[in-house]
This record gives sequence, structure tokens and C-alpha cells, in this order.
Amino acid sequence: MVGSVTTIPIEKSVLKELKEVKQYPRQTYSELLTEMTKVFKLLKPQKTSYDEFLHKIQQAKMKELWDNKEDKLWQKQAQELAVKRGWSEAHELFDF
Repeated sequence: MVGSVTTIPIEKSVLKELKEVKQYPRQTYSELLTEMTKVFKLLKPQKTSYDEFLHKIQQAKMKELWDNKEDKLWQKQAQELAVKRGWSEAHELFDF
């Protein structure tokens, strides 16, 4: 065995499932988990250029929706009111 070793608690039902999916009887659980991790990484969704394209479109739309005079005026009024009332937690809400 190479490297340091650790123990991890797992439920008996998980251990039973691991035993059932072993590729060969003497395969160690470390080997099995390594193989399972490789498969998981291959199947894990990757960010695509399409995802990035959608994200950029959404950013522009969100800026249009949220970066407007009405919201800024409301935020300014809410900040002023919070200061008058001494609400210290308002600093977190309004990015003081």
C-alpha cells in the first residue's frame, strides 16, 4: 500500500454495496473507490461554452433589471432610514 492510510466510517449498507461492485475478489476498497472516483469525474457535467454564453446574456439582463434609478433611490432612502433608527444590522443589508 502506497501513501498514508486512514479509516472512514461508512454505513453497513454502503459496505455491502461496495462489496457487490468489486471488480475482482481481492480488490481493495481503496482501489475500488479510486476507480469509482475516476468514473464520477468523467460523468460530472463540464461547463461548456454554451453555459458561458447563457451566463453572459443573463448578466446583462440582470444588470438591466437591478441597476436602475428606482432601485438606487429606494436603497438610498432605506439606508438613510436605517441610520436614523440606529439599525446596525442594516449595514449588511445595504453594503455600507
